[in-house]
Amino acid sequence: LGWRDRHEIPALSFIAGHGYLRFVADGDPSQGPVHLSFGLSGDQGAIGLYWPDLTPIDQVTYLAQWPNVSQGRSPNGGSAIVFFSQPTPGAPNPFITGPAPNGGVLVINEVLANNASLLEAGRTPDWIEIYNGTTTNVNLGGMGLSDDTSQPQRFVFPSGTTIGPGAFLRVICDPGATNLGPLVNTNFALRSSGGVVYLFDDSNLVSSVTYGLQVADLSIGRVPDGSTNWFLCGPTSAAANRTVASLGDPANLKVNEWMADPGPGNDDWFELYNPAPQPVALGGLCLTDDLNNRTKHRIAALSFLGTGTNAWQEFVADNNTGAGADHVNFALRAAGEAVGLFATNGATIHSVVFPAQQ
Repeated sequence: LGWRDRHEIPALSFIAGHGYLRFVADGDPSQGPVHLSFGLSGDQGAIGLYWPDLTPIDQVTYLAQWPNVSQGRSPNGGSAIVFFSQPTPGAPNPFITGPAPNGGVLVINEVLANNASLLEAGRTPDWIEIYNGTTTNVNLGGMGLSDDTSQPQRFVFPSGTTIGPGAFLRVICDPGATNLGPLVNTNFALRSSGGVVYLFDDSNLVSSVTYGLQVADLSIGRVPDGSTNWFLCGPTSAAANRTVASLGDPANLKVNEWMADPGPGNDDWFELYNPAPQPVALGGLCLTDDLNNRTKHRIAALSFLGTGTNAWQEFVADNNTGAGADHVNFALRAAGEAVGLFATNGATIHSVVFPAQQ
């Protein structure tokens, strides 16, 4: 938008009343008057239309796009910008009736990775929810769900699996379950100590979410559905996501227990405790064994600590963060040192200094 005269439409060019004119953004105007001298980025960008004196007529900016999905106004010329899985170049845009789907793309919308008591056919499975933010049916057949990029099709949706516009599809993640009726099952479980869930179309990544420590019987989800904003939620399978009523204040968290001399072959560990009646967001908080290096270890995003019987979280001090979000990048010294918890800005939340362990 800072280069308003980047391309000039040729003289004696016209558009019919109530008509549509498609321009091809291929960077090659020599191909004809509807070919532009620039292309469009699939990551983000802008499109502007200006009078000859460069006064703006209309401008739009856009964020990341989805392959083979267009974006436009519905109704035509209106203010609402939506996505169309069936592009209509040079023709009227589809008219969206009723509440428009959010987001405009197919996404992983909600994840329950720590199901402790929510029964499903007598079991407590993890699950993933897919949301179709487009305005038409999407065929999921052949697409893959995985928790490992080296296995993009660890689970493949059966042929004929579809999801309607603005609709949800819950996928069970329960290895060995055999009595789930019509429910789709990946046959692999999710890690409650942190992981990643991917949705692939062949080897192309469609959607993903990386999460940290999960609270028993609470999910993480996009609010509103299909957006980029993730929150701690009460599970709402195949329905609009709903955030928990409130979160507790991290300032009340305590370093509650530690083991710096566990004996041969065992790992050091320490424990955080949440005394509040609400769950607390841990993501971005910092842990350390050196009070002069307050940001030594940062807790993974989308990590939470529960309440009641789930108000404690053990961290393994083994210098092995690849083992999960409950592992830190330092060990404890039996000769004595410190464990500290700090806010994202380095402010002290709680710390302990302990002497030599017995």
